[in-house]
Order: sequence, then C-alpha cells, then structure tokens
Amino acid sequence: MRLVAVAAGLLASLTFAAPAQADAFGLDLPNDLVGGVGGIPDNFTHTYCFDGSGWTSEWQNLVHGRMANLDTQTSYTDLFPQPGPCANITDVWFQLSTTMGTSTRGDYECRLWNNGPDGKPDSGDERCESAIIRINSRAGVLTDDQERRKTICHEIGHSVGLKHGNNPANNTNHEYNDCMKNGTVPDGNIWRQYNDHHVDHANSRTPSES
Repeated sequence: MRLVAVAAGLLASLTFAAPAQADAFGLDLPNDLVGGVGGIPDNFTHTYCFDGSGWTSEWQNLVHGRMANLDTQTSYTDLFPQPGPCANITDVWFQLSTTMGTSTRGDYECRLWNNGPDGKPDSGDERCESAIIRINSRAGVLTDDQERRKTICHEIGHSVGLKHGNNPANNTNHEYNDCMKNGTVPDGNIWRQYNDHHVDHANSRTPSES
C-alpha cells in the first residue's frame, strides 16, 4: 500500500509539473513588437556609434568591451565607424540617458526596419537595419562597472534577437544564467556574457517561439 501511495504521488507530481518556459528569439517585427524580445539584425556585421552627450572614455570603453565580447562569443563582427555622427544605417546607436527613471536600467528599440530577404514590406521577415540602445546613466541606477557591463551586454543581446527574463526554477535549460537575466546580479563573468543556449540562438538568426 505504501509503495502504491508513493508511486501515485510521483505520478501526480509529474502530471502537474509546470512546463519549461519558452525562450522566444527574434520575434520583434515592425508591426508586431514583442516585449522583451529583440529583432534580428540585417547581417552579421554590427556597426555601432555613440550618439548624444555624456560619453566619457570610461563609458565608451565599457561598450567597446561588450561589443568585443559579442565578437568573441558569436559569429557577429563589431565595427566601430569613423568619428562623427551616427549614420542612418549604423546598426546600433548607443545613447546615455539621465531621464529614464530609476526602474529602467536600459532599453532597446529598432529604429529602422528593412523589407527582409523577400524584399516585400509587412511580410513578416523584416530585419532591423538600425537600432537604438539606451543605457541609464542616472546616478544610483547602475552603481558599478559590473552592473554597467551586464546591462550593456543585455541590451546588445536584444539587438541580435535575444529575449530577457529571469531564470525560472522549472527551466532546466537555464536560459537566463547570463547577462539576459533581468535586474541586478552578483559579481561574476557569467553575468557579462551569453550562455551557449543564447549563442546558438544568435548565430542561427532564425526566429523561434522556443
């Protein structure tokens, strides 16, 4: 009887276990903006520039470091353009903001979409030609270089199609044990780079629901 009860309990726990969360990738489109999921850029070359004010050499070096990390970990190649204003098709415009409030650490938005591989508008295969990444430089928000590197890495992740989120206990893939995790993190290199799961997503450039 006791063995039957134990077996029944195990069966119930399996039956009612919550399914693993899907890790959406590259679903953002001009007419279907999916919160927290980035769009797929138009190619594997990620040109970038610094737009607006506040860009000290320290801030610029933090961005250079995370863009170099994108190169090291993925098939993407970063390219820092010649000095001057950002061009219309520069892939990523980095901006510093002191007006984002205290609850937002950074954000990503595609500012210019192209028509995608089929050349047709509104067909669902559009690619991001140029994006804006804003980093909150307001005092007291990103309080040290660890948090700044993590946030810059996180927003760059959106610019290659990655989703943000937390690491659910029932998610056996641990998709968010890297810089795509939301919020503050402890010190450690894993929070300044991408895990293998996200690297595979970025390199695939194929939109996915899971």
